[in-house]
Amino acid sequence: MTLKTSRRTAKAGRKTHSSSGSRGFAAVMLAALFVAICLPGAASQAQPLRLAEIFVPPDTMEVTASPDGRFVAYLARTDDLAPIDLEATDTVFGRRYALMVIDLSQSGEPAPREFPFPGNFPHRLQWANATTLLVGSVTAVSVHDETLTNGLVGHYWRWLVLDVESGRSLPVFGEVEAWHMGGRSPAARIVDVLPEDPDTVLVSAPSDDSYDLWRVNLVTGRGQNILSGIADTVVWYTDMSGDPSMRIDFDRDTETVTLFRQLESDDTWADLENIKVDTFVDRLRRWSETIWIANSETDDAVLVGARPDERARRGIYRFDLEEDVLGDLIYEHPTHDVDGGVTDTVTGRLLAAEVIDWRYRAYFLDPYLQRHYEALCDFFGEAVTVHPVDVQAETMIVRLEGPQEIGAYYAYDIAQGRILPIGLENARLAPERLLPMQHHVVRTRDGRLIDAYLTLPQDAGRRPPLIVLPHGGPEARDAFQFDFLAQYLATRGYAVLQPNFRGSSGYGHEFSSAGNRNWAGRMSDDVTDAYHAIARTGLVDPRRSCIVGWSYGGYAALAAAMRQEPQYQCAVSIAGIADLPAFLAYKREQGQDAYEYWVTNMGDPEHDEAALAAASPARQASRISIPVMLIHGTNDDVVPIDQSERMEAALIEAGKPVRFHLMLEAGHNITNDDRLRRALDRVTDFLDTHLIEPSGTPAPALQD
Repeated sequence: MTLKTSRRTAKAGRKTHSSSGSRGFAAVMLAALFVAICLPGAASQAQPLRLAEIFVPPDTMEVTASPDGRFVAYLARTDDLAPIDLEATDTVFGRRYALMVIDLSQSGEPAPREFPFPGNFPHRLQWANATTLLVGSVTAVSVHDETLTNGLVGHYWRWLVLDVESGRSLPVFGEVEAWHMGGRSPAARIVDVLPEDPDTVLVSAPSDDSYDLWRVNLVTGRGQNILSGIADTVVWYTDMSGDPSMRIDFDRDTETVTLFRQLESDDTWADLENIKVDTFVDRLRRWSETIWIANSETDDAVLVGARPDERARRGIYRFDLEEDVLGDLIYEHPTHDVDGGVTDTVTGRLLAAEVIDWRYRAYFLDPYLQRHYEALCDFFGEAVTVHPVDVQAETMIVRLEGPQEIGAYYAYDIAQGRILPIGLENARLAPERLLPMQHHVVRTRDGRLIDAYLTLPQDAGRRPPLIVLPHGGPEARDAFQFDFLAQYLATRGYAVLQPNFRGSSGYGHEFSSAGNRNWAGRMSDDVTDAYHAIARTGLVDPRRSCIVGWSYGGYAALAAAMRQEPQYQCAVSIAGIADLPAFLAYKREQGQDAYEYWVTNMGDPEHDEAALAAASPARQASRISIPVMLIHGTNDDVVPIDQSERMEAALIEAGKPVRFHLMLEAGHNITNDDRLRRALDRVTDFLDTHLIEPSGTPAPALQD
């Protein structure tokens, strides 16, 4: 079956090959072996998943193809300790990455070539032209002459220029200038590789007292300052011609983001907007906002994801930079919102629209590439989704993801019809350690259809207790993909249900707005209806269930307890909202944009005062009868800890059972591994206490 599918892949486009000879046959066999290793196979007993197995630096990253598709470069994690890991937030030690390059023009099975960089620790890759690779690296001070460093010990950031044919490398800006720039923030960033000028790139980098735009010669490494910013400048952007078009400044004292756009050719810059950083970040988080997707074919426009007022779904539109208006529709899915776009990593142009219906899918604008992409999806099967990450000439780089696969990279050589394995993101976590996810379509009490995902533990004959796990947001969603919390709970013996209730994103404006002012109403009804639909399948023990949520999901858990839903034996709220009027008052202090968004979503405290109070678990604590656990970080600036404090005080006053765990110095997402482990240990202890099987009345066997 694998060979039949692989031949289909080879013939998917306008170019056909007779199995690509023994070379293509061997390559597909190698890919099939890699698939057998990295994709779900025979089931084995899943042991409880540890966070240390999940949150590790990736084994493979920065996979990218050269502009002519001949080379594939990537970083492979080694067992060598590096002094600095830019991806780590809680430690100064990580793993060193080796730079590997595969030449797809080689006969036989191309073997990767390692390019050593003594004293340098690569972390970023960007092709500048067909044979020149830019390597972003943390560099040890010791690579310099002591007269330059004055005996200092440390590390700094710089970019290296590597010719992958000769192996010759040199630092951008030269040794001395790169050393002086490297310790400053923000660090140097590649802005534009200038495809029409293969010997030059544009780099943003610090000068004496500003963050400027530089033109760098790839042959000599020398830089020419072409445009100056200020000390607060953090990002530069260019148009399709490589001309500077936009700049972002960030004032740390006032926490204000300022957007500038160049309007004239004489370096006149217009101040487009001044906005508080909290509001700026809030906009980026919200699915309802216009988002940048790709460059267009001309300098006076870009492509954005947007939903005009008269449209039901978010599509991809041309946005006129001169007139500041939306133009022609480029792509719109018939039923779901556009989630993002696959872009050319060299030119920034749009290649495909990305959509999540119940699983991820890409829709290429080029029918030739679309046929090949669909053939790849058939080849890899339903257990994973196929994400294109780079397409150059006849080479497509894809990343596989699924409930049992954190990430696996392949290079698809379209011309030869062969699929070459590159590497896994987490080679230590075998798919057999993870559990499959089922997709269910649930009909709600008012006839609406919603998606729900069920992850079942491996148990030979018992119906497991059920954890209902509503997502945060609420304008977010779950999908057919790896979910660390679902897997963490399922490998401990719990079935985990994740419903996309109304108010979730991705399903169009009507679906997301149907949740507005319905937090304790139709949104909660959908979660309940999903529970009952799964309970009716006989796959779970309906007598033992708990609702657990994070952020909005924490609110949903408290709301279910407040609604006195009899199916739940307990509720867990992590960083959850408990008092809607108090939360709105907090958002009002953060800024008008954020406040207006949440008023639309929750209700107006002036006109909906009674409804907001009725939907606030902290104000209805007397109605709660099941045990409640609260977990909240002291540094949470998204949902303030005051929300859980109010909930605890109300439950204590009402004489209700409650446990409250403070996570010192933790933010909204509790990213520190040790704090997260302690939080989840407390959650599982709580679940184990309240979801024990009733003595003397064993649950029916699964086969009944």
